[in-house]
Amino acid sequence: MDKNIFRRRTHEAQQMRWRLRSRRAMTITFAVTISWCTAAVAGGSLTLAQLARNEGWHPDHESVPGYLDLDKDIPRDFPVPDSAHELSASNAVAAAGVKGVTAAQATTFYREAFARLNWSIRREMHLPGYAVFVACPQTGRCVNLSVADPGGAVSPAGMKMTFFDRDAKP
Repeated sequence: MDKNIFRRRTHEAQQMRWRLRSRRAMTITFAVTISWCTAAVAGGSLTLAQLARNEGWHPDHESVPGYLDLDKDIPRDFPVPDSAHELSASNAVAAAGVKGVTAAQATTFYREAFARLNWSIRREMHLPGYAVFVACPQTGRCVNLSVADPGGAVSPAGMKMTFFDRDAKP
């Protein structure tokens, strides 16, 4: 009788281990799928978090000494073209900027990216060497995005992103 109880408990423990392993595998599969979907939003894109990690930042807002981090209100999954570099961001204000993106690149990239992400473009303005987008998702934080070409009429050159609550209208 005692041996059967021991065997049953051992079998139950083994089943629990298998369940945990399968849950971990499903969680990892889900996380990998999400990251692939985010990376495939638009051809040749990175997220702000990926760009920050590539440049040696610590984007998860854990305030690790010696590392720069992004403000908690900056969406980590916001797409940027893969030509973007030299990230500059605040850890106190929901604003970020990158270099290496022209107005023409940003226009084609973000029209496609916002359509795929199901964001609505509230405002769009184009001048030679300059573009502005104000776009919002169904829920979450909106972005005011402006891009100026290097050597153009508007300075400083680069792409600036300011994130704000959907209720606040720019």
